[in-house]
Amino acid sequence: LTTCNAAAFQRGMAAFWRVLSCLVLGVVLLDCPTAAAGFDCDQLYRISQNWQCRPKFPKMQDGKIIIMVQVSDGWVDFLENWLSFARPHLKSECMQLAVIADDQTTMDAVKLIDFKSTGLPVSLILANELKGGASKKKFIRSNTDDIDKLNLPTPYGSKKYKDDMSMRPQEISFFLRKGCPVFFSDIDVVWRGDVFQELVNQNAGKKEANMYGYDDFDDGSVDRGKELCGGFIYFNPTHWTMKVVNEWADKLAQEHDTNQGPLNEIIKKTGGGFDEVQFLSREKILNGKTAQLHWAQATVVHANWMIGKEKKKQFLKDRGLWHDGAELVRHRDDASRDSDVEVEVTDKLLDKAAAVAVESTGHTAPISHHA
Repeated sequence: LTTCNAAAFQRGMAAFWRVLSCLVLGVVLLDCPTAAAGFDCDQLYRISQNWQCRPKFPKMQDGKIIIMVQVSDGWVDFLENWLSFARPHLKSECMQLAVIADDQTTMDAVKLIDFKSTGLPVSLILANELKGGASKKKFIRSNTDDIDKLNLPTPYGSKKYKDDMSMRPQEISFFLRKGCPVFFSDIDVVWRGDVFQELVNQNAGKKEANMYGYDDFDDGSVDRGKELCGGFIYFNPTHWTMKVVNEWADKLAQEHDTNQGPLNEIIKKTGGGFDEVQFLSREKILNGKTAQLHWAQATVVHANWMIGKEKKKQFLKDRGLWHDGAELVRHRDDASRDSDVEVEVTDKLLDKAAAVAVESTGHTAPISHHA
């Protein structure tokens, strides 16, 4: 078997034994997928070209697509909100989650969140671990119970904000070099529906793209050309994608700045330009401008085109896209365990998440209580 065929064979055998186990032992015991679960992983694999995915990183698994989010000072509640909406659409059979914390203070807050209920392999990573040759540092466990002390948001446009944004292409490149497809999502994006089904639908009858994303045009009143949003992109690990991302990383390493403008300029001058990118439905993937009027039909709502954490939060609250009540209710400090995080998840939050999933997708989403 070739390397690619061997990886496909392994995925197929894993899926076969899981289905067989589900038939023998039952759906409830194994948390097996049901017929209402939407797209299947094979559909996603078919749009994920040129990959083998061997991340060689703690808690990460071979052969699974990486869902990546990045969080900085004071934005951990947005990570919780993202996770609450994204959870019903994540599939453990073919996905794993990488949460990148920009600094140790943020990591201390991130470690209070319940990730086990996703059912996915989850790796909590300090951003400096993904820079070339950086040594892996042992995370320091926080003893604080007061998350508000860690909730001081990094101001938009500040030096630290630009520094944090400049790390993004390096983090994406790290895993692309390992042959892994990377789906990067900003945490002010709400996955109101099944974003993977949107990817699959958009690719129907077309060749695989190097990247998938959405056109972050203004309010639709003026055609100002395409502009790929830098905060919601599915990257295939192709030579074209690597060239773009590496130039993007080099550009921001030389001059720290917001990331979207430089990314689009690099795409335009790289062979094929925007023809190498598949843009998702404007009716389904909405930004902060287009969502003002049409958010009810959206699969994705992105609270961009506005500055300030509270303004973004209110925008989402006004549309029923914010989950009040913290998931990180309690952190049980256990000195004998330096990697697992245990928290209590409120029934109220889970019930609200399930209700939103039913309204958005038409079926009950499996949201498990944390044991």
